[in-house]
Amino acid sequence: MHDSTSNTAQDDRARVTPTPPRVGTVIDTRYELLEPLGRGASGWVWKAKHRVIGKLCAMKILAPRQGSFDSRSVVRMLREATALSRVEHPGVVEVSDFGYSDEGTPFIAMELLEGQDLRSALRERRPSTEQALVWAVQLLQAVAAVHDKGIVHRDIKPANIFVSAKDNRIKLVDFGLARLPQPEDPKTDADWDGRLTPHGELLGSPATMSPEQLRGEDPDARSDMYSVGCVLYEMFAGRAPVQGRATQVLYQHMYEEPPQLREFAAADTPDAVLRLVRACLAKEPGRRPSSARAAEDAAEVGRSTRSQVRALGRSLGAWLRLGSCSD
Repeated sequence: MHDSTSNTAQDDRARVTPTPPRVGTVIDTRYELLEPLGRGASGWVWKAKHRVIGKLCAMKILAPRQGSFDSRSVVRMLREATALSRVEHPGVVEVSDFGYSDEGTPFIAMELLEGQDLRSALRERRPSTEQALVWAVQLLQAVAAVHDKGIVHRDIKPANIFVSAKDNRIKLVDFGLARLPQPEDPKTDADWDGRLTPHGELLGSPATMSPEQLRGEDPDARSDMYSVGCVLYEMFAGRAPVQGRATQVLYQHMYEEPPQLREFAAADTPDAVLRLVRACLAKEPGRRPSSARAAEDAAEVGRSTRSQVRALGRSLGAWLRLGSCSD
């Protein structure tokens, strides 16, 4: 049945000029805004509290353009909420709600994360090989969980990876450019990104974009793996695989092989990690590993490395005990 009352309410809401969020603003009669957490290209992120149960959350609020909402931006926000709701994994930020304010402003309520993004963490200090390996395993497992649902993130970069202050775990965030799996009938699914992005339009961040993305081709899971390779390279090397001005960065992604990771990585970096990163950064998508295989390989490297560390610790402890007895 056609609900004319609902459509009328939506039309009235669309005519209202949205106001910027402020402290104390109540969204959808349930969420009270407490303090701003950041501002991005598409909107604001606020710390909010559910007025009934008191639970804190991060509220992503779409910003209007020239007094109204761009239809593609609204669909992208809905797609982000849909993508996040489909993936249940400790390495992916959790979404709890999606809706509209009385003024028609779209919002997403997500788990509140305390800490900093990986971009900031890497600028502060270079992680140890062991820490980088732990983060690599967590990132690859999160990406594998996303790909397992048929979702392509399309914008994996250090700024979209969050490091929790609570347990130092990382979480993949910002699915605003994610591509959902194709439905059986795309015409009936307005949230599918089959034609939302025009062919040839570049989506993502140049510092971590795959060669095929830069050529304007439709990115898939293998494109995500190239971006993952860029992130892993920086974690272990302390520098990005491509550097320079924007045009130089794009050219290097397209045509030049990055310097060998071994030149910059710590001496204790496992050879398997060097091979994995090199495979992820292959220019040809078909030569890159799947996220599932890469996650398995990284986890195996992590297990063997930790075993070696424990064995070394036991040997050192025995040596110290023997040494103390001989004194």
